[in-house]
Order: sequence, then structure tokens, then C-alpha cells
Amino acid sequence: PLTLTRTKPLLKVVNKTILQHKLEQLHATRLIKEVILFVGYRKEQIESWVKDHKKQFDFVTKTVVQEQQRGTADALQSARSLLSNESFLLMNGDDLFFAEDIKKLLATKSEHALLVHPVAKPEQYGIVVVNPQDKKLVKAIVEKPQNHIGNLASTGCYLFSPSIFDIGDVTPSSRGE
Repeated sequence: PLTLTRTKPLLKVVNKTILQHKLEQLHATRLIKEVILFVGYRKEQIESWVKDHKKQFDFVTKTVVQEQQRGTADALQSARSLLSNESFLLMNGDDLFFAEDIKKLLATKSEHALLVHPVAKPEQYGIVVVNPQDKKLVKAIVEKPQNHIGNLASTGCYLFSPSIFDIGDVTPSSRGE
């Protein structure tokens, strides 16, 4: 599959950039064919880093410039022409994921899926609201809810099929994303 990621790659965690951690974990799955990085700020530095490290990974890495940072849905739309008819991962750029979790997500039989994690303070996260009758069916993701609606936070790692584009327009948040 293809993986798309919005990146804040130059931030370091345990002496490695987030981008390096992310690409190493994607490489470790041995399931990824291509990675598309959404870039804007520090585009040249990111492209230079990718060029210098591309031999470490067994997938092709490309960049797509997102001129205005208008959120994940906008970034995804900007890469639509690069996507085939295969399912793909979409990953937030400022979160870290382990290869084993990525493998589990890719192994799902669902057309669309996401990784979630229970949290103690749901008001600080994007909370996934599930259908009470079918806990595998997501009804919504509510950003930093004021009232308790659940405690499953979206981790920012999604599996989508191309049918995600049939969903229609997405309403921008109060931040314009």
C-alpha cells in the first residue's frame, strides 16, 4: 500500500527526527511500496533529508507541497491524483506509530479503519464516537469535546480505500482546517 503523511519531520525524539522514526517503522512492516510526504514549511530541508536517506528504505518517497495548511482532508485531496485504486494509509506527521500496529491496521478486512487509544482526558483529544450497536462502526470524530462522549482518541493513523473521496465535502473546523 501507499502511505501519505503530513510531516513535522525535523522535530527530534530520542535523537532521531520524527520523520526518521516514522519511515523506519513503515520500512519494518515490509508492506509499504510508496510514501508521499506533505510538505510546506521547511520543504527544502525535508526533501534534502529524504534524498540523503532514501537508500535505507525499500519504498519510493515523494513529496506533495501543501501551500496552505488547511488540515488533513485538504492535504489528502491535494494528493488524490497520485493515488491508485489501492487502499492507503494516512498518518499524522507529529505522531509516532510502531510497525506492529501499522501491520494490524493493514491486515483489517474493513474498507476504512483507524487506530485508537483510550485516554484519561478526552477533552484534550480528537475522540472517536462509535455506534452503540456496532462498536466497530465510527459515527464521528469530535475534536476536543466539551462534554463526555467517550474516551477513544484517534491516534492519527488511518486506513482508507479510494471510496473515502465519495464522502463529499468536509466542514472546516473553527481553526479553518
